[in-house]
Amino acid sequence: MDDPNLIAILIPADNFNLAENASRGGNSRQRCLPPTEKKEPTISSREATPVCEPFQNDHENHDNQENTRRIRLTFDPKPKDPTKGYAFGTDQQKYDVLLASRGERGTSGVHFHVTFDVIHGERSLVLRDSSTNGTAVTYNGQAEEEVRHDFSWILNLEKKSGEREIKVHVRGLIFKVQLACHRTCEAEYEANVDEFLKSSQTADPPLDGLSIDSHMTGVAPSQSRTPGQRPVYIHEEPLGNGLYDLRSQNTPQNIVGNRQGA
Repeated sequence: MDDPNLIAILIPADNFNLAENASRGGNSRQRCLPPTEKKEPTISSREATPVCEPFQNDHENHDNQENTRRIRLTFDPKPKDPTKGYAFGTDQQKYDVLLASRGERGTSGVHFHVTFDVIHGERSLVLRDSSTNGTAVTYNGQAEEEVRHDFSWILNLEKKSGEREIKVHVRGLIFKVQLACHRTCEAEYEANVDEFLKSSQTADPPLDGLSIDSHMTGVAPSQSRTPGQRPVYIHEEPLGNGLYDLRSQNTPQNIVGNRQGA
């Protein structure tokens, strides 16, 4: 059943269990969706499969997703700092979702936020990096090497321009972003988005959030490659005419993300 409180599910997708281990700790536990207990099929259960949720058309992949801990990103509970959105990082006072242990190599106190914003007149779910070592967001496997910091990416492209697999990469840790389906509760979901946007503009930041976000990592700046801030482009094969502007939805130019304020 569609849930107007659910924004997205983040599914661990790396080979080292880094993302799954992150879902076990700190405040992440209250947002954690535990593995689904497998049940042997019965005669009565062997019925036609209902309409699939995003990325569940591949039965084998769906089984793998169900067998791991996942993060449920929901409107309730609200983020610690509504003005910035859901914080992912290592600083226990600031994060909503734990990414790694404090001081973990390459991961910042607040590495990135996931929030809603109005872009070119459309309400979008976006990821905003605020780290030192940067983040990469891939679209159907593209742009994995395009690490950026102080940068924003649109995450709900699937609803805007067709299904695609989106993954968030942070120094070996990988989450797949599965957008929630709201076909039967669209009005309630849109009302929640409206309330979130209103709160992001009017809420007071938490007292411990008045200081500058920590970029502390286990690597000195001179030891890591400085992430860039130039736009990220992808090639959209189905369109047949080159790059696709995912900010303005116009062909043939296009950008999937851009630096803050651009």
